[in-house]
Amino acid sequence: PPADLRGWSRSPIATLGRPAGDGAREIAGLAFHRHERNWLFLASGRKRWYFRVCPDMRETPATALTRVSEEQLRTRELLTASDDNALLTHDQQPGEMILLPDGVWHCTYNLGDEVVV
Repeated sequence: PPADLRGWSRSPIATLGRPAGDGAREIAGLAFHRHERNWLFLASGRKRWYFRVCPDMRETPATALTRVSEEQLRTRELLTASDDNALLTHDQQPGEMILLPDGVWHCTYNLGDEVVV
């Protein structure tokens, strides 16, 4: 990790994701979950991140720990959200790093037909 981030992440996370190009896009990635703070670097592939902004950290996303299509995720989360800005997205490209604070609900969808690392 970059020197400035060595103490920021408490436990390393490494993932290997399958390509989304095989027609199974709804399961190519991870369902909404949360963990302790971490930085997440993308070495290859492309990944779409969804972040659920909950004013009360005890609030649980409607699709937590359930794998659904992106369309279902957007519909269900926005219907249950108390704020129109509750669901944020970012398309991560190779070489980009995401800093994830403690307890932030997030999920990912792998994009394209390359392996995501």
